[in-house]
Amino acid sequence: MIVCIAAVATLLLACSIDFGGSSRDSPAAVAGTTIKVVFGHVNDSLQAPVPGAGVTVTAKIDSTVHKISTTTTDNSGFYTVTFGASDWFVNDVIQVDVTYDSLSATNSTVANAGPSQTVDVQFAEVIPEFSSALMVTLSTIVLIVAVVRNFRRDPS
Repeated sequence: MIVCIAAVATLLLACSIDFGGSSRDSPAAVAGTTIKVVFGHVNDSLQAPVPGAGVTVTAKIDSTVHKISTTTTDNSGFYTVTFGASDWFVNDVIQVDVTYDSLSATNSTVANAGPSQTVDVQFAEVIPEFSSALMVTLSTIVLIVAVVRNFRRDPS
């Protein structure tokens, strides 16, 4: 009986030994089988798009970086990058870092097995170049309406 228990314990111990395989060999870190397209929108805190922002997309697991791609947002604040099948792994962290002037924002997600993923990024700040144009227009309209009403009430 003791020999049987020792044999089972030895078998269980042998099954748990790591024979030098990397974590990339495990099912949780399977290499992508297709390209991976990462895309999204970059907005400021008022949901205004941020055109011309620098975007860096990194596929990594812990401190191991598999691929870094950079691009710039278009006029609607949209960006897209493509990773080759060998550039990313399922369960990688897809981190999107965005910079505009001295401002920066980040968002991330875990890579799924699908061929594409969306990662939107929102700045915490209002970016005046984009959001203030609407506010200036609205303020100007309100000011004109107030002046016209004031002239109609006060004929002097």
